[in-house]
Amino acid sequence: MRLARFSALSCALACAGLFACEQNKDPVTHFSDTDAEMIAATEKARRTTPLFIKFLQAPQRGQKYFTVKKAFPAASGGREHIWVADVRLENGVFHGRVENIPADVPGLKLGDPASVPVGEITDWMFLQNGEIEGGFTSRVEWARATPQERKARYPNIRFRPEPAMP
Repeated sequence: MRLARFSALSCALACAGLFACEQNKDPVTHFSDTDAEMIAATEKARRTTPLFIKFLQAPQRGQKYFTVKKAFPAASGGREHIWVADVRLENGVFHGRVENIPADVPGLKLGDPASVPVGEITDWMFLQNGEIEGGFTSRVEWARATPQERKARYPNIRFRPEPAMP
């Protein structure tokens, strides 16, 4: 069984102004690649990608900070899921920049350009009036965090109700 690493939501949202992130302390959460809740969260993100694309292409008032998550091959095996921010969509591929400090992806660093085909994203999110829309894997992380972890790592996080899509 391999581990999947999910770069923390807190640093992914730091540039959105929800709170500050210490550059050298980008927390990574480890999950098994057979984790049923994370698999379901990724599947939901992929199923609802058309909603994300709709708002990305024509943002409504209060919508900003569009980002997708990509699984990069990790040096130690498995995958590291990293947020790619400031995305734009061209010919079925999201293009943006690495928004987390990679823990185990040699040669990849914060701010590097990154691309991910639409069908390969592992999550998506944007802010709607300061609340997170999407962020399905992050919702799993949040639900599993202790109250102390929530207070320390995600003090200002607010999720919108999940999108009403299949």
